[in-house]
Amino acid sequence: MASTIRPSLSSFRFSGGVSSTPYGVSLSPFNLTRRLIFSHLGSNYGVDKYDIGTGFGHFGIAVEDVAKTVELIKAKGGKVTREPGAVKGGKTVIAFIEDPDGYKFELLERGPTPEPLCQVMLRVGDLDRSINFYEKAFGMELLRTRDNPEYKYTIAMMGYGPEDKSAVLELTYNYGVTDYDKGNGYAQIAIGTDDVYKTAEAVKLFGGKITREPGPLPGINTKITACLDPDGWKTIGPNHEAEDPRVKVLKKEWFEGKDCLDIGCNSGVITIQIAKKFNCKSILGLDIDSGLIEDAFWYLRKFKKTESAGKKQAKDTSVKAVQEGNSSEQSTTALSNEGPNESLSHHSSGERDLSDIVTFRRENFVQSHRPHEKCYDTILCLSVSKWIHLNWGDDGLITSFSKIWKLLHPGGIFILEPQPWESYEKNRKVSETASNNYRSIMFRPEHFQDILLDKIGFRKVEDITSGLSGTRAGFDRPIFAFYK
Repeated sequence: MASTIRPSLSSFRFSGGVSSTPYGVSLSPFNLTRRLIFSHLGSNYGVDKYDIGTGFGHFGIAVEDVAKTVELIKAKGGKVTREPGAVKGGKTVIAFIEDPDGYKFELLERGPTPEPLCQVMLRVGDLDRSINFYEKAFGMELLRTRDNPEYKYTIAMMGYGPEDKSAVLELTYNYGVTDYDKGNGYAQIAIGTDDVYKTAEAVKLFGGKITREPGPLPGINTKITACLDPDGWKTIGPNHEAEDPRVKVLKKEWFEGKDCLDIGCNSGVITIQIAKKFNCKSILGLDIDSGLIEDAFWYLRKFKKTESAGKKQAKDTSVKAVQEGNSSEQSTTALSNEGPNESLSHHSSGERDLSDIVTFRRENFVQSHRPHEKCYDTILCLSVSKWIHLNWGDDGLITSFSKIWKLLHPGGIFILEPQPWESYEKNRKVSETASNNYRSIMFRPEHFQDILLDKIGFRKVEDITSGLSGTRAGFDRPIFAFYK
């Protein structure tokens, strides 16, 4: 018997890419690091039709050319419900299509993106209530709202990153409509978290209903929780690895109370994770790409906002516990003896605002003559040496190594993650400059240790790669710590 498809949208976070998981597709956050993913299509044996209902809206798919995509869909016999054209009052080109099971998809014209399955639209009965729930319970950010009085609806875009780079949740409120038929065709979204127990507590605290208590799935180690939002839309929260695996091999003494520099910081996520985990005195992230620096500041604001929400949640939970404890004489006595707010006040007394520790700056480290205001105790260069090498050749690489040595205090640490030569081969055609430099490179990655020790002047090197064994693909390159 034929079976039909039932969408299940799921979520996990690291920087870039749609994850394919047993749970579905994912949107991506922090403190509890989370990510929203959309991608799982489920099929139940013997079921040939589902009721989509009136509450589920559509999926969004980013494509580079909407018109060409629509022509291809038509050629395959697909149904187009809105021809390509700019959105009213805007420039983004969109189109709408419908698959054989009746699910609607919005095609959005964008440049290349790591998350082409980029949004899901759900209708809600109280927009402010929904925004508050996803902000407080899941740490999402309200990216924007748009009201359309002509068609009597308002939308709110929620997510963990800019719309053009991250998957987002589109909440739609139709004037005067407070309830929808949800049918049985839509299953869930998933928001990955690094602590399912704290997530479940947050959901309960801010108006959601837990439908599966947090805990491990039978037979495997993955922990999971599930809940309903105030409108009854289901979310699952599987555990996922939130921390960049490279952070696990770094030593606390290299960063705690130290001034640090991260060269080629990309979107700044690992820079912020290092600052938070190791309590740096300061850390400056540099990148040549102004767009990535904008992303880094966005993520910094996001980390701060989620951290503040986490502190408020902890305070609210503590107050609730005190109030409940006061209902019995025994609890009251215990609390008065121990001091109910001692742990909270102790925890916050020595904390510093992340923006006082972390900052970012656009800079071409190789060619910049801008003087640094200070020397550093630790300098990182993670997965950057290849790009320096391909863009500025051997001279640019040696210049960078020399500048790093001069910027380090005596006894300072230089942490290098060089890409292998095979990676150079794969990227040699990204530009004419890269292609020319690739052909003339004499110093390959296997020579870097000798250059840094014998030519630049570092006194010793430590291979810290072993701690990365078993981590995910793409983060199993060697990492070295050079001591000045």
